[in-house]
Amino acid sequence: MVNHFMNHGELSCKDNLVTNMKKACETLKKDVLAYLPMTFIVNFNGKAKDNQMDEFIQVFSTVERLK
Repeated sequence: MVNHFMNHGELSCKDNLVTNMKKACETLKKDVLAYLPMTFIVNFNGKAKDNQMDEFIQVFSTVERLK
């Protein structure tokens, strides 16, 4: 299975895809979540890791409660 295509990182890397889709949807005045599932990018090597994980856990917990 191939999930990355050489020289196409803007589309095949999930973080770049999300960034580009958000920009496109802002320009078109569309909701990005109509096209992509909710996505979280957590940089485990960065200082913001704990805040990013807390945000993910909060949203995940909310979704689970609503099921």
